[in-house]
Amino acid sequence: YSLLIFLLLSSFLTLSFLSGALICYSLTQYEYFLINTEINVIETFMSVITALVGFYIAISIQKKITRSQNQYSFIQSKLDTLWSEFNNFSQILNFDNKIELIVLTKFTKDSYQSISFLKNIYAAYDLKDNSLTNLEKNIEEFEKYICALPISDNVYSILENKTEINNQILSISKSFRVILKEINNS
Repeated sequence: YSLLIFLLLSSFLTLSFLSGALICYSLTQYEYFLINTEINVIETFMSVITALVGFYIAISIQKKITRSQNQYSFIQSKLDTLWSEFNNFSQILNFDNKIELIVLTKFTKDSYQSISFLKNIYAAYDLKDNSLTNLEKNIEEFEKYICALPISDNVYSILENKTEINNQILSISKSFRVILKEINNS
């Protein structure tokens, strides 16, 4: 073990000595270096202008990328909240044979408010809201379908219509996926 340390230390000292000798030799040969002390004003000016334009372009592109990322992460967080609410609501429909009117009303009201908020954000960022409009239509059709089912004591019976309800849930989920894909591809 001590031999290994001795070898490493002696190698380090040898390399240090050799690199120092090489540096000293190079510095003593300084008189042979030719340095042009004249400055070409036009070339210097063009170099400075080119560097400034390069910095401006880099900074502009970086700001645009950052702004775009912030927009989409904000939109995505709002969409995730809406999608989470929808998943909770669809779980109720999957595991129950009935749905209370108040639960349906709360979900649709919250959904319309969230979609309206997202549409305003899309408008502010000059984005197309076709997929949001499609989602809104799907939720509206879903609400109309549920409201057409038999109701008793403010409770809809959905047992006989589970297949159609699940198809509409899948359609709404597909709309969410399309929106998320659009956000990620932008």
